[in-house]
Amino acid sequence: MDDENFLPFIIRSKLHRPQIHCVYLYRQQLIDHLDQRRNRPLSLILAPAGYGKSSLASYWLDTSDGPSAWVSLDANDNDLRLFLGYFLAAIRTIFPEFGTQTLAMVDAETLPPVSKLAGTLINDIDRIEQSFILALDDIHLLEDESVLELLSQLLRHPPQSMHLLLIGRWEPALPISKLRANRLMTEIRTQALRFNQMEIEKFLTQMLGTQVDPFTAAALAEKTEGWVTGLVLAAISMRNQGRLDPALLEPQVDAQSVMEYLFHEVFSQQPSEITQYLINTAILDRFCGPLCETVCANGDDPPTLKIGGWEFIKWLRKQNLFLIPLDHEKRWFRYHHLFQKLLLNQLNRRLSQDEIKALHVQASKWYAENGLIEEAVKHALAGDKPQAAVQMIANHGFDLLDDGQWPRLQRWLNMVPGEIADQEVDLVLLSAYLHQIYSRYPELGFCLDKAEALCTNPTTEASVEGHLNTLRAFQHYYAANGERSVTCAKQAIKKLPLNQRWARRFVFLVKAIAHQMLGDREAALAAFEETIRESDLYGEIKKSHFLSNPCHFHWMEADLLSMLKTAEEALGISEDNRSHQAIFQGLYFKGIVHYCRNELQAAEEILAPVVKEPYSQYAWNFIHSAFALALVYQARGQTDEACQVGEAVVSYALNSKNPLLLRFSRAFQAELALRQGHLAEASLWAGQFTAKPFAAMYRFYVPHLTLVRVLMKQDNTDSRKQAAGLLEQLYDFVTYTHNRRVQIDVLALQSLLYDSDGEESAALESLTHALQLAEPGGFIRPFVDLGLKMEGLLKQLMKNKVAVEYIGRILAAFRDDTQRAAQDMTSTQPLPKLQVESETEVQIQNSLLDPLTNRELDVLELLTQRLSNKEISEKLFISVGTVKNHLKNIYQKLNVKKRWEAVEKSKILKILD
Repeated sequence: MDDENFLPFIIRSKLHRPQIHCVYLYRQQLIDHLDQRRNRPLSLILAPAGYGKSSLASYWLDTSDGPSAWVSLDANDNDLRLFLGYFLAAIRTIFPEFGTQTLAMVDAETLPPVSKLAGTLINDIDRIEQSFILALDDIHLLEDESVLELLSQLLRHPPQSMHLLLIGRWEPALPISKLRANRLMTEIRTQALRFNQMEIEKFLTQMLGTQVDPFTAAALAEKTEGWVTGLVLAAISMRNQGRLDPALLEPQVDAQSVMEYLFHEVFSQQPSEITQYLINTAILDRFCGPLCETVCANGDDPPTLKIGGWEFIKWLRKQNLFLIPLDHEKRWFRYHHLFQKLLLNQLNRRLSQDEIKALHVQASKWYAENGLIEEAVKHALAGDKPQAAVQMIANHGFDLLDDGQWPRLQRWLNMVPGEIADQEVDLVLLSAYLHQIYSRYPELGFCLDKAEALCTNPTTEASVEGHLNTLRAFQHYYAANGERSVTCAKQAIKKLPLNQRWARRFVFLVKAIAHQMLGDREAALAAFEETIRESDLYGEIKKSHFLSNPCHFHWMEADLLSMLKTAEEALGISEDNRSHQAIFQGLYFKGIVHYCRNELQAAEEILAPVVKEPYSQYAWNFIHSAFALALVYQARGQTDEACQVGEAVVSYALNSKNPLLLRFSRAFQAELALRQGHLAEASLWAGQFTAKPFAAMYRFYVPHLTLVRVLMKQDNTDSRKQAAGLLEQLYDFVTYTHNRRVQIDVLALQSLLYDSDGEESAALESLTHALQLAEPGGFIRPFVDLGLKMEGLLKQLMKNKVAVEYIGRILAAFRDDTQRAAQDMTSTQPLPKLQVESETEVQIQNSLLDPLTNRELDVLELLTQRLSNKEISEKLFISVGTVKNHLKNIYQKLNVKKRWEAVEKSKILKILD
């Protein structure tokens, strides 16, 4: 897998270990100390700036057996997604196929909770069989709670194959004390890193190429306290002056003062051209020759410098002046952090704020011209040029949209102050696209209103109007205004630039399903075909992202055969290209087809892997896949599994902080509660649910149908009246929007309501209409899920010779014992009792019965109240696992397989009073 495609935001030079300088004092004792404890999970190298921490770590990794990886952290890595991207990218430099599951999460629209991320990451690392070292340099810069929690989880449950090396100025906020107490870590701190007099003498001799007298070495040992940075500056000063008089150091009171004094000595001896380079390049966190020239040329084009940028870097390397190479090609470099800080002090003393801003502007221009947009934006803002930053994001943000780099686009937008971003129509539109992608529809509306208010100028660019119309087309479609949606989509297609691929693909999709909403099937299919023709320009990977989009159309047309065919074709291309999002979308469509056709085993096999990876796909794809899987479990009588899936979806929705996802998730919990006989719980939800206004119903689960079922189940005059009114409104809505799939559900529910009111003719008429819509697609579950009263109506239709073969297939599904375990959704009819042939058989069974324990009787009693395992555990103050063990024993003793069977048999055998 190519990280350039899957981790495009990575600055690769941050993954290169600092190279060992030709003048390096080999410190065998420290290397041995680290080597001998490598089997421990953690090594820590901590000291203030300038003590040679990174050099020691780099030398250890250079001489150590086995692979190693490196990340040079910076303040920007206080972003969980970004940090995790670098963490993965580093390990993938030595194990290229590592971390596919975690990588998919990094690319997801919503990051999972840290605990889930950490668990997946640890499991991915555990799959690596070869031991390796991962070094994180400048760990002290990490302050973000979620990033630190991720590292804490790694240290609490360390993978066997990874040794973590943390390098920083002070101890990070991680659970280190426990590791230290258990001797599971090693650490090297300031005292161990200080050079003693003998090492100082040897080090200076190496740097200067001549023997240093012991008196000078002793003086420097005392004044610098063995601080290697001070020693380097002293050596440079001695090289420039021929000697260093230790007496000059006497007035200095501490190592920091000595360092500042020595820096001034070195700095003041440099030629003016070098001084200018040193000062001006202080603003750069990394640099190369051409960039150095740009910030030192004072805007001259071409530059009129006496020495070029590469000559300056060559001079730095020759002088051993705190230069750290960032890549193997020696193209990118950075200063040692402490040296850069000293240079910045000089910069602020010598230049005005306006002059410093001008340097940032020059740097920004160079970064932009070389395609390094994030750094260009950063320097433009530092140079007080927000409009330049805005223009760069506007110019390149749509490229990120096309490539699916939505978290990165969000990060770019967050860099611009809100009061500025709100006045820039391109940035507002980019934000609007993200709101649409993340299903934040109220925010989408606000953004579009804001964008339109900014477009009062009659000379508004056509592309801006194209994007506005694209998003308005979706808004109108979602609000069930197909006509206005098509109009906006057509205008958008005319005005959107051909190279803005994501927007064009999206508007073609909206145009297609809007045509379907209007009942124009041919126009809808033509729009899909036009999308595919245009997509051929962009290659198979881009094409795979939307090949399954026609499935939305087939779903609303209730055409399961075409839907399955389209999903399988899309999956074939997506799997070849390893396009995760497209694969999951294809599996979702395929899975719900199998569920609707009552092919439960196939549905589970397809949907279960999808639901196991919630953060590797679009949010809507996950939750509707989960809804379908939960209904598969419910249909098979696996109520515990169904509830677990439902709870997982709610947790996901809460983590996403998306009100619309949470609204759907809570509604589905009510659906499960109703199917499992918990009417009170479902009624509580129904009392809080607002049914109107209706929105386009193009996905698997529709909460409004749950509300109808709850009202029907309540079975009082008022609730039945509400159910009838809501069904009538829904019927008008889905008929108007040509949604045949939901129309099937509405008609089936209406037939049950008519039947319970004694209107047999109307009931059979509605059911016949539903069957006519459902038969071409082979729908089974929409009828079976409605319970035993629906079975009775179908049998009555069958007697009337209506759709005999099709109804026969539906009735066959009813005869499945597993389906009879489902709660009747539409009447107060009790669950079917087990049939016992004679009183004698009861006596025989009773005599063979292994007596239940008191605790098992307690559990059985609570089963009659239709409590869940969790509720039983809370009532009895035992764990859910213990409840499951008791249930297993009860099933064995009663010779049953299901909860309801246990209840019914206990009544027959008179176990419970």
